[in-house]
Amino acid sequence: MTHSNDAVHHGERQWVADLQPGDDVRDRYLVWRKNLLMAKNGRPYVSMVLGDHTGKIETRIWDHADNLATLFEAQDVIEIKGRVIKYQDHRQLNVIAVKRIPTEDVDITELLPTSRHPIAEMMEELTGVIASIHKPPLRRLLETIVALPDVKEGLLRAPAAKTIHHAWTGGLLEHTLSVCRLLDSIWTHYDAIFPGMMDRDILMAGGILHDLGKIWELGGITFEYTDRGKLLGHMALVYEVIDHAIREQEDFPADIEMHLKHLVLSHHGQLEYGSPKRPKTAEAWALHYADILDGRMTWLNALTTELEPGEWSTYQRLYDRYFWKPPRHGDAIEPSSPNEFPDPSEAEASDADQTDEPKPSPQLSLLEATPKNTRQP
Repeated sequence: MTHSNDAVHHGERQWVADLQPGDDVRDRYLVWRKNLLMAKNGRPYVSMVLGDHTGKIETRIWDHADNLATLFEAQDVIEIKGRVIKYQDHRQLNVIAVKRIPTEDVDITELLPTSRHPIAEMMEELTGVIASIHKPPLRRLLETIVALPDVKEGLLRAPAAKTIHHAWTGGLLEHTLSVCRLLDSIWTHYDAIFPGMMDRDILMAGGILHDLGKIWELGGITFEYTDRGKLLGHMALVYEVIDHAIREQEDFPADIEMHLKHLVLSHHGQLEYGSPKRPKTAEAWALHYADILDGRMTWLNALTTELEPGEWSTYQRLYDRYFWKPPRHGDAIEPSSPNEFPDPSEAEASDADQTDEPKPSPQLSLLEATPKNTRQP
């Protein structure tokens, strides 16, 4: 794609995914994060993340930062003028001019990350998963919940997490279906070895419902935590929905109700990861690991997509390690030596030679941390 300083005026967008060091940039982007900080030399600067539907980029304002910072906030759309540089082997956008753009004046779908899979097709697949459940009370319960206006609309837009995995429009639906596919494979495998060990209906229902509370936990253009999300969390929020829907049915089986609620409340696996209960059934354990696996693999795919075969990632604090992208299909590579890696303390630093930018605390959760484990009020 052509990179043009006149992109805004001539209709050729400068997509984030296409930006390369040395590019002059003038275009409109969504502000995902913004902080006014102080550099070591005592001068203020703005640290922010800008993005469009192709990706996000770390961005800085060094000159006139205190004045320019008053012109916009996180979740605003801004038109910027700047240049892409290479910093610590990553792209960084340095901005010298900013103008806030009213949201109604832009096509917001161009600025939001979106699932690669058509929403309509995913909704059709979800309907098929529900139809495959044999127990009539459980199938009716799921049909009732998915038909709720908040849920039906939420599945079209909600992410599965704020930042770590499936953090895009339709991400919750994509993650839900991926977990359900994993669970179906797990059930098929172990039912052949240990017949009757797991109830497929309960298992699939747990896969559908486990993260549904993200619809109410995350909101706004940039998927911020809502007040209800901060105070209650997605497990409690979907528990309320399940409980209310069950009360609307006559003679819903008590054992299915108890087991289904247990799956929802235990799917993070450990108390320190935000689960009120640890998994205590085969179905709950399977759901926990399917949820972890899908979150990890989706995160790892995003991390390694831009790496060359044989290349190592930067140090990842979340998992306390580097990750390697193996060569595929006979790719020729020059092997890297672990001795070439920067020290993790150096790799963690952002603008280390210029600023005192705060760094997030290591997160213990294997998935997107719940409000309990994030710096939420």
